[in-house]
Amino acid sequence: MHHSKAIILSNYNFKENDKIINFYTRDFGKKELLAIGARKINSKLNPHLQYFTVLEICFVKGRNLDRLTSASIKENYFKINSSLKAIALGNFCLGVIDQLIKSSHPDESIFDLITELFELLNKDLKKNHLEDLLISIFLMRFLSFLGYAPELYICLKCKNKAGKEGNFFSFKRGGLVCAKCHQEDGASQAISAEAIKILRLFLSEELEVAEKIKAPKEILRQVNKITINFLAFHLEPTAKSEQLLKWAITRL
Repeated sequence: MHHSKAIILSNYNFKENDKIINFYTRDFGKKELLAIGARKINSKLNPHLQYFTVLEICFVKGRNLDRLTSASIKENYFKINSSLKAIALGNFCLGVIDQLIKSSHPDESIFDLITELFELLNKDLKKNHLEDLLISIFLMRFLSFLGYAPELYICLKCKNKAGKEGNFFSFKRGGLVCAKCHQEDGASQAISAEAIKILRLFLSEELEVAEKIKAPKEILRQVNKITINFLAFHLEPTAKSEQLLKWAITRL
């Protein structure tokens, strides 16, 4: 028997009374577990299988799927469920994790990033100025934990130090290219010095730094657009990923 702290990423019905649940666990990474009888009204598991909570779970090896044997809520970020906007932001971030991590990939930094996200979504988003940048900082930090941290200090083609102006963000190369090298790179977008500074902050600070960033709306929009396009470059073209990107694009 194995046990770990876990967060629900997604679930779907299986057979008449069961569920298959995708968790991100602190000790084993992403785990797909069979929850037998979880759809029954009198199920002991069902009351604990809630989104936006940190669970303590136990599971055992199964023939085809490992089987969930117990779950109990350790942290409940219940205020998220009182805000449709917080629910939407949380579901988007969990959906991205579910799409980009296929199986396993244990990383305590990713687990802690999710709990940090829940803590911030549990606040008043507008009051704390979180709404504009929270998704972007979450995505950049998550992508960096997967090994996709963008290069934000030199041109990825000529290797010269990035100038104060005239830079572009190359989605294909994964970071900055200068104005000259940009001519040879089709998949890129102009990026201002202010936007570069914000992206650098994203990679060096925790999520709560989003509360402190003050910038004009057009700069925030530029940061968000670059982040979503960078995510799109790494997502596989599935129906779920297209749905996630459509939702994100409507917020730009």
